[in-house]
Amino acid sequence: MVQNGTSTKFTNETIQQSRYFGPVAGLYNFINRTEYLTLTYQGCLQLCGGDKAELYDATKALGIAATWIFPLAILLSLPYDSPLSRRLKTAAVATSNWLGSPQTALGATLFNFRQIQRCHQEARMAGGDGPAKDTYFILSCLNQFDLPEPAQRRETLNVLMYGLFRPLSAAVDGLELDLLRDLQHDLAHALRMLRRRGVVPVALSLLTFLAAFVFSIVLAFYDLGENSTAHSLALGILFGWLPVLVCYNIADRNPVSAERTIELVNRWLYNVAAVRTWHQNNQQQPHPAWWGLSDVGQEDMRFGDFVGQGRTIRYTGLARAVLVKHRDHRHLRDDIASYDNFAAAVQQHLEGAVRGSWIFYSLISLGMVWLQVGMAFIISYHTPTVGLGCRSLSFTIYGGLTTVTWLISFLTLGVFGHHLGRFHLPRGLSWAAHVFNMVALLGAAAIIGFQLTGGMNNCFCKSSVFAAPLGGYMDFEGTDFYKAYFNVERYWGIGTAFGAIAPFAACFWAIATWWGIGDLWTAPEQIQQHPMVALRMHSNTDWLK
Repeated sequence: MVQNGTSTKFTNETIQQSRYFGPVAGLYNFINRTEYLTLTYQGCLQLCGGDKAELYDATKALGIAATWIFPLAILLSLPYDSPLSRRLKTAAVATSNWLGSPQTALGATLFNFRQIQRCHQEARMAGGDGPAKDTYFILSCLNQFDLPEPAQRRETLNVLMYGLFRPLSAAVDGLELDLLRDLQHDLAHALRMLRRRGVVPVALSLLTFLAAFVFSIVLAFYDLGENSTAHSLALGILFGWLPVLVCYNIADRNPVSAERTIELVNRWLYNVAAVRTWHQNNQQQPHPAWWGLSDVGQEDMRFGDFVGQGRTIRYTGLARAVLVKHRDHRHLRDDIASYDNFAAAVQQHLEGAVRGSWIFYSLISLGMVWLQVGMAFIISYHTPTVGLGCRSLSFTIYGGLTTVTWLISFLTLGVFGHHLGRFHLPRGLSWAAHVFNMVALLGAAAIIGFQLTGGMNNCFCKSSVFAAPLGGYMDFEGTDFYKAYFNVERYWGIGTAFGAIAPFAACFWAIATWWGIGDLWTAPEQIQQHPMVALRMHSNTDWLK
């Protein structure tokens, strides 16, 4: 009615006063500009009687929800802690990091996953089975836990290096080695039984999500140029980091019970220390002073809480420090002092070395998230009205909010971490990070809500007023016109190709790598005799109860 001049609000005379004759970004030159009817923002307000949004009807809203919103439920596959009792806080903190700053959580997960891969490589180089496999598996598990307190860190590392690497000695004689190998084998078996299973079903559900995503893209291109479809596709691309985060969280193999895992590790350290003291005293007693029920919670050497998969913002570089310094200490002597020197080198590297690997994976994760934000921005920006609009601006703001926490951790724990000697954020910065995470979460919820309901389907957003001098107008055209006279296909193709291929490639690499290193944590259900040698003395097993 507006186009043919029969509107009750506009006539051919009054419509000329509200028409926009300025430049139109993205419009092909061969079209006669005067034939393309565009209104100014003020003209749109007059026509619509204000800036009230034209909400989608139930059919369209449900279609958007089924195609683009419901698949985001894959976030429920993240390894949440139980929300019961005292773990409610840890579950809330993990959710804040995963969804409020995915690049921070993904960087921590990528870094740890790389350390697991390196542990597997070292185990294969050392023979691939027996004590070496147990040593590097235990080390990969410990990398997901907070470090011991500074006052106990040196002594704990002394005992840890002794307990992990003394069983790799070429010697086959000695009760001390028998006990250490037995303790190590029992701990490795217990930790393998506590590793979370069900990777294949979750991976299959993830493949279902990715298949649904492909179908959604195909359907979106069928309606190429239609605003609601274009912006819905951009929404799907925006959250393309989510399957990547889920993939690596699955492959990172967190324990079923973090509390039980670290409880066993601390008891094992107690017994290793007992063997060490017993050996230093020339085995004067019949057996070491084993851990007993009276020692529950009284262990001097303790690792901290489970911090894997970016649950809390930490630098967890124990495995990297051990693997790096073991190159210089591959031929450890049989005396305890050599293991103490190894532990001292590990601590020095842990606290003072440049954290280059951690920085590298942090940058990779930042690039992954911003790739998705950028591709979503391209799609919305180049969907007429071409220019910076509500959606493309909201995507940029969301990306910026998620990056604040990443920047805090990157500078505090990465770039300046080795100077500051920090493994976690100061309390003030930690609170600030969570505030920004929550704001980013609210922003993501708002973006989804507006797209689901059509809340941005108003004059202000349709006119792309932020894009002046190339914006500030709206039109009444549809899909066929945009296909014919705007180059939307190119930008949709670029945004969709890069925004879809990157998550697919990252997930494929994660699952393929997980499959290749899976033998590090596989074990029979029944504990077996140590594969290296028939032991002459077995350790006490009360600590496993």
